[in-house]
Amino acid sequence: MSVTDKHLEDQGHDVSAMARVNANVLIDVQAAPVEEPALVSVLSFTATRDGCDHVILTWTTANATEVSIDHGVGTFGPNGETEANLEDNTLVTLTATGPLGSATATVRVPATCGD
Repeated sequence: MSVTDKHLEDQGHDVSAMARVNANVLIDVQAAPVEEPALVSVLSFTATRDGCDHVILTWTTANATEVSIDHGVGTFGPNGETEANLEDNTLVTLTATGPLGSATATVRVPATCGD
């Protein structure tokens, strides 16, 4: 008789009526595959003149969550287009950011009205 049985019997319990249960449970846990985030890349970044005053900047990225364009142009979604008022021959930098870092691309603003 175990110490536990003796204690239960001393408390007035009928140990012979108690059943002992030993259970081994095997739990098979399989993790779902985790997709690795892909690297951020800039697929295209162009600057074209819209008449003589404005520049249209257009971009396409992969795996970016946002894009920022320097010279105060702004912050945008990962793919898009915006109009900006920039000087001729200005070198414009686009920075795309995402879960695994960032990527940059540059474009030079064309001369006014094709001059």
